[in-house]
Amino acid sequence: MLIPSQLVELAIAIELDSSTWEWTWTQKDKMRLYSDPTGKKLILLSGSLLCHDLKWSKSEKTKGIAKAKGLYARFQGFHSSSTKAYGIKDVKFKKVGTANFIIYDSDKWENVMNRYIHTFKGKPNVWVDNPKKPQAIILSGGKLRVTARGIVG
Repeated sequence: MLIPSQLVELAIAIELDSSTWEWTWTQKDKMRLYSDPTGKKLILLSGSLLCHDLKWSKSEKTKGIAKAKGLYARFQGFHSSSTKAYGIKDVKFKKVGTANFIIYDSDKWENVMNRYIHTFKGKPNVWVDNPKKPQAIILSGGKLRVTARGIVG
């Protein structure tokens, strides 16, 4: 499992529940919730994994940012005020189970922060870089999708 090379920032991650794996992060962990540009994976990252060392060509970067801006606007209900390009440090992942629900804070649709709870119907797989103190978590599979309605599946 790899972190996608391009991500769309969606929200602040508050809690992730899994029946097979348990870890609670704190505010100082600053886990952010991202999607890949296709909307088929959710990625939770600590800010310490982001870096500015990009290895994309100009055309890759332009196409990726355009796709990411479109998904952001559909999910949030408004266009991004800024776009940033970051690289992600190389990370190895271990599958630890499936996700039951995620709680996140987002300013989608209203441009005001609200708390959302999404219960997964299709139980996506949970992949982590470190099961004891993760800085990167990927949710994939099941019926997971990021759409204009929000997180579905």
